[in-house]
Amino acid sequence: MLTAADWRERDTLVVDFLRAGKVGILPTDTIYGLSANAFDARATRRLLALKRRNSPPTLVPHDLEWARGLVDERDLAAFDEAYESRTGALTLLARRRPGTVGPDCWVDNPDVGFRFPDSAISEWARALGAPIVSTSVNVTGGRPMTALDDCDPQVWSGVDFAVLEGALRRNPSALLWLNRTPWALQPRTLEPA
Repeated sequence: MLTAADWRERDTLVVDFLRAGKVGILPTDTIYGLSANAFDARATRRLLALKRRNSPPTLVPHDLEWARGLVDERDLAAFDEAYESRTGALTLLARRRPGTVGPDCWVDNPDVGFRFPDSAISEWARALGAPIVSTSVNVTGGRPMTALDDCDPQVWSGVDFAVLEGALRRNPSALLWLNRTPWALQPRTLEPA
């Protein structure tokens, strides 16, 4: 568990852990995310098993152009507009460009979801040189983790590391569906679905 006492080494340690295929709990700009290197298929499978989820998690890209390369041409203008004008915490969902090679966790999915948090997780993805998969820290259908006390014991026992920044009590990011006309915005709260 990395806390404020580890701040000087924190960024290097997080990137090293992700590069080594570890699954961790990372703070985002909203809540805590169950996170792994998106290009490490074994780590993403572990993450999805902890989450008890089959659907692909959101990607925190290491590079905007890489993310744009995964977005289908039909949604690219909407993606660019939403990226440029984004305010607040949004997950941008778009159709995936046919024939693109992305992380294994998205291989069979016709859509792709991106988050661009204004927080350290975006810096860690850039330093890693790979996208980070990140999804709320909770078993699917449960309340997202906003503080250590909220963490499901089975999830906690299954992660390799955690970066704790105290209580994060913001709502999870809203979903912005760019592949619908008009765009569809789905706000989310801390209460389970």
